[in-house]
Amino acid sequence: MFIATRLWDKNSIEKGKYAARELIGDLIYFTPVALTLALIIYYPVVFFLSKYLLAKDYKVTISAMLAQLGAFTLMATCLNIYRIILRRKIGKEL
Repeated sequence: MFIATRLWDKNSIEKGKYAARELIGDLIYFTPVALTLALIIYYPVVFFLSKYLLAKDYKVTISAMLAQLGAFTLMATCLNIYRIILRRKIGKEL
């Protein structure tokens, strides 16, 4: 999703900001953190939240949807915090 967003960002293309090197540089900053957060936050939240909801007698589809929504929200929040830290510490915009 990140790559597709960057490739279709017409504002960056029109301003002449788009370059393959910049995209690769962004991926170098983004990919390891996204993978680490997925392993540490996303998958455990999906597992434990769906397990909790199933134990509370929620239907499978409802528990799966709520677990995915909760995990995605937490993951997106963590990625945005990382983006803000990058911008403040080294001036890198993702």
